[in-house]
Amino acid sequence: MSPDGRETLLSEDKLLSLPRSTITTRTAWTEGSHLFEGMSLGKILETAGIDYQQHPKALVTAIALNDYEVEFPVADVIRYDVLIAAFMDGERLSVRDKGPYWVIYPRDDFRELRDSRFDHRWAWQLKELQIR
Repeated sequence: MSPDGRETLLSEDKLLSLPRSTITTRTAWTEGSHLFEGMSLGKILETAGIDYQQHPKALVTAIALNDYEVEFPVADVIRYDVLIAAFMDGERLSVRDKGPYWVIYPRDDFRELRDSRFDHRWAWQLKELQIR
């Protein structure tokens, strides 16, 4: 759902057809550095018709298959180019391995992202995003 209350559904085919982005980084849940591939959250928001650059104080709510919810500011999307990963090290993420989608921050590129206070934003088994 967007800030104006509009709901946009993107099929998996549509989502996976968006331009791909990558982040190579370490995570708090895996050993070593991994190559994550997926779609820039900014590009997903643009595809949904959301001008996120104009709403940096808006909030993204990421909702997982187990109904875990976490909010993070749209400003993160602007500053860190947050990735919605569908692949890790060339392999499609499965539900068993934090898929089908995982919110990924470029942890190794920004010192502040290595702080455990950011770890809760890395929602895995992602099924839905809401923007408010």
